[in-house]
Amino acid sequence: MKSTSKNMNYILNYEKLEVGDIILEAGHKVHSKAIQTYTKSNFSHAMVCLDNTSIIHSEGDGTFTLNPQRLLVKNKNDLKVLRIKEGLSDELKKELTLFLRIQVGSLYSVKDALLTLTYSQTEKESSSQYQFCSRLVAQAYDSINYQLVKNKDFCSPEDINRSEILVEVEDMIRKTNSTDTKFALKRNFVLENQKSTYDWLNKTRDYASDTYNFEIHIQNDVDKFLWKHKEADNIVCEYIKASGYLENYKISIKNNPHMYDKDIFINKFKKLEEKEEYIINMIIGEFKKEPSLIIRFLKNYTNSINNFNNTKLQYYQLQINLYKNLLSDIMSRLITLHEVYMDYIQKNLIDNHKIIVNLHHYLQVLKDNGIEKYKF
Repeated sequence: MKSTSKNMNYILNYEKLEVGDIILEAGHKVHSKAIQTYTKSNFSHAMVCLDNTSIIHSEGDGTFTLNPQRLLVKNKNDLKVLRIKEGLSDELKKELTLFLRIQVGSLYSVKDALLTLTYSQTEKESSSQYQFCSRLVAQAYDSINYQLVKNKDFCSPEDINRSEILVEVEDMIRKTNSTDTKFALKRNFVLENQKSTYDWLNKTRDYASDTYNFEIHIQNDVDKFLWKHKEADNIVCEYIKASGYLENYKISIKNNPHMYDKDIFINKFKKLEEKEEYIINMIIGEFKKEPSLIIRFLKNYTNSINNFNNTKLQYYQLQINLYKNLLSDIMSRLITLHEVYMDYIQKNLIDNHKIIVNLHHYLQVLKDNGIEKYKF
């Protein structure tokens, strides 16, 4: 499903996505066409929305997240968004998201996907820890007691498309513009993070299997492995350090320098006729991305501290440093938004008190947790 921006004319109306939305995609490669033919469907891939800046899916490289701004397609009917008819409560959205995030790093199984042709209309269960796209979606919803399909372990994108408890969401696909294309050509932080994660995770998988006969399926299994075999800590840490996984957050700084400097932020849009309105919309748009990241990263940061205190494993010290850097990076972006608001927006008599209150709140949350602005 990976694609360049060339001849890609449509994109998700991602700002309207809700947590739990299911995105179906029609591929144009040989394997996608084969899936479409065998399942008598226009669709060959299924994904789930974690929030309007993140989609999770399982494909050949494994299970990982994708920025919906990079999901560009040729034709309007190459994408379709489905949603539970009655909607999901906030609590169910949290449970669904938790299940899906735990799956990050799990391996993809072509064999299991092919078995869908045989077992999709049966009650055949699977004990496999591997994933494929539609299994990930169906199992996630099963975890919150929604049965999308007859068989959650063996199902196709078309089985999901035909689910009686889902409804298509209208006006979710729009034409691409020059901004969409430009963003799609930017260096892809998520993809690079995915590659480096699989680099150290696959090496750890092989090492754990060959040396200890311990199977690692998802990233959380690494914790179980190291708690049982603490002598492997240094080796796993070396895999992580060598992969570049701990440095990937710096890509954002190179990609988006305006988010770290007030003057660059304002000058970036100085040629626009409606500059003030555009900048305030940019502040609102950028700020919407940050709170969910802060909450998730703070939780991981705190858990890593607790795990380190309990085990003294260097693996958790690396995690502590990583999440502290990620949170410092967010703080730097929030400070920039705050400065733009105070030095430019207020001076131009544009009043949006709610923005500044929220900015102050999350900056204080970070400070209370010992996070400081990232030092470049």
